[in-house]
Amino acid sequence: MKPKTLFLMTALGTLSAGAFAQTLNNPFTLLEVGHTDLQHNYDGGWEFEVETSTDAFEPDDVLLYLNPSTRRNATSTIAGLLGIASGAQYWRLFKDQSANPAGIWLGVASEETAPGTFSSYDPSAPGNPGGSFPQAPVGSQPWMRLDLLSVTSPGGGAAPGNLAVWNVGDNGTERVWDTLDGSYANDQYWMLEGGHNHLNWGFSAPGLYEVTLQASGLIGTNYVTSGPVTWHFGVEAAPVPEPATLAALGFGAAALLRRRRKG
Repeated sequence: MKPKTLFLMTALGTLSAGAFAQTLNNPFTLLEVGHTDLQHNYDGGWEFEVETSTDAFEPDDVLLYLNPSTRRNATSTIAGLLGIASGAQYWRLFKDQSANPAGIWLGVASEETAPGTFSSYDPSAPGNPGGSFPQAPVGSQPWMRLDLLSVTSPGGGAAPGNLAVWNVGDNGTERVWDTLDGSYANDQYWMLEGGHNHLNWGFSAPGLYEVTLQASGLIGTNYVTSGPVTWHFGVEAAPVPEPATLAALGFGAAALLRRRRKG
């Protein structure tokens, strides 16, 4: 399925396209199926992009859309992560692509970071340069860390529901990030330089979510931290164009898409 190029004209239900346009560019590309990675790379400075098998996009040019195929009923453990009743409906992007080929298979990657960019250190050691966290991995490796800074609705208000990200299956183990406790103090994910990992992403309610992360790592003796980067999710919700408006714009408007084609 090809990505859809859309213009911010109207929104589904009561959602405000104007509010969403504060961070999502116009036009934007809607991705809803296939292998997609959130790339966090360092090459003299931090670089972020949404990458598919054929294209690479700026983060603010893409809406990651959870279509109806992502609906599931929560096990008791996942319900606990999301703050919903056991058996209640939620929306999920799977770690295992075969679990839902009709949805996005979302990875977190740093594959374009050259080997040797980051220095090795042990995040679990006392006094390590990245700070102390109870869930830090053990062992000296060229680690990169992704911190969850916030999950909001467009414009910075409260998100429509909770987000939980975990590593293993339906039992919700190896929690990575979640918003239920209202704190981001222990929402860190470590990955190796050049890594490429897939996780489970669960959302408790439909709507528009802005998920803001921050990347960091050790280079020499300096612990280098990025600015915030926001990834845009639509859980069965997205600003949509009016057919009459698209007709007035003409089919050539799609050429305005800010996209970098790979290769």
